[in-house]
Amino acid sequence: TCGSNSGVLVSEYRDHLERSQDTEHIDFLPAQHEHGDMLVLSVDTTTQTGSVAIARDGISAGEIVSDGSRTHGERLTGMIATLLGRQHLKPRDIDLYAVAAGPGSFTGLRVGIAAVQGLALVNGRNVVSVSALDVLATLACGIAAPSASDLVASWIDAQRGEVFSALYKVTPEGTPQAMAEPAVATPAVTLARWADGVMDRAVWFV
Repeated sequence: TCGSNSGVLVSEYRDHLERSQDTEHIDFLPAQHEHGDMLVLSVDTTTQTGSVAIARDGISAGEIVSDGSRTHGERLTGMIATLLGRQHLKPRDIDLYAVAAGPGSFTGLRVGIAAVQGLALVNGRNVVSVSALDVLATLACGIAAPSASDLVASWIDAQRGEVFSALYKVTPEGTPQAMAEPAVATPAVTLARWADGVMDRAVWFV
């Protein structure tokens, strides 16, 4: 399954927090802002391009998407610094750090998680990890507003002719609920595996 790498990375992050003596002296409290906004900095290194974004009270305030010409390790720190500068913010101003924990390139995921983990530890903030497939499904539910009888299929290019994928049903509240563990396979194999579950139902692909 494609979730194996991300699970290992999140487990490593948790183990690091438990081992780190520094965390004993950190109070995980929100930053105090004159403007009162809740600031979230998110990092996505699941794809070759990657991106960083800042949200203020749940609304996007800025984003930088790379062109993929350099590795995540070469450009991620600069992207974060540039975005913070554009918003006239410092790392300590951020209330919560978010990182896409997969699926994706193992190397890319490690770079993103390590960067966010470092920023959070230094500034005494919490980290939340999210699945890129879950995020796509949530966006689809928010934008397309599928009915409760519909399904949402998320997939991401895994290279070598394969895709990372997950299938979701839509709850009465309009949110996605995973029907099975994420997996990686060719598009044909993925669709064949879903065939029985999607019979006579509308499927939104994202």
